[in-house]
This record gives sequence, structure tokens and C-alpha cells, in this order.
Amino acid sequence: MLCLIVLICTHFGVNFFNENANIFYANLLIFIFNLIPIYDGGRILQEILHITLGLKKSYMFIQDISFVCIAILSAASSIIILYYKNIIIFIVLLYLWYLTLKCEREFTMKEKIYESIEKMCKNSKIKNVTG
Repeated sequence: MLCLIVLICTHFGVNFFNENANIFYANLLIFIFNLIPIYDGGRILQEILHITLGLKKSYMFIQDISFVCIAILSAASSIIILYYKNIIIFIVLLYLWYLTLKCEREFTMKEKIYESIEKMCKNSKIKNVTG
């Protein structure tokens, strides 16, 4: 996504080699990169969805969104890698895949813990402990 934005900006004649413009565009690209709903942006969206959907549904929704975003980024990045022949894009993409899989693994662990707590509560007839 980040590389796609840079490609579009350079296509329309935005000069990335001006010293003052470099600082602005670097900060703009970092801002956009952090809003991608994979890690930080996903946490922001998850907290917003937690209010309306609840905890479990918001986790499930964010996981689906993260996998869709990473798939789109993988497709776009592979095209950009072929065009620019830049290995850094591949390394960033691998890191994003790592974050997505790590969050998915954390979600499955939390889900198992919540299910075991619910079973324990049903067995001991304690109600509404998990929320």
C-alpha cells in the first residue's frame, strides 16, 4: 500500500528529492502505513468495533480484515517488487505477514482460554464471570 502510494505520487510528478518535501512525505507515508488495519490500525479499529459488536466478534472481524489487507498488499507489492526490484518491500511484507499470523495465534489462544473459563463456570454454576 505504501509503495503503491509512492508509485502514484511519483507518477503525478511529486518530487521526493526536495529536502523539505522528504520530511513531509516520509511522515505522511508512516502515518498511512500505521493506519493499515494489520497491527496498529487493526487495534484502533478493534477497539471501535468492541463497543458495538463485543469482544469476540470484534476479534474475528479484525482477523478477517487483516488477512484481506495482507493479501491485497501481497499482490500489489509483488507487482511493485517486479517493477522496482527492491528487496526492502519484500522484507516489510514478510514482517506484516508475521504480525498478522502472530495476532491470529494470540486470538486462538484467547478464544481457547475463554471457552475453558466458560466451561468451568457452567460446571460450578457461576454465571456471568467472563462478561
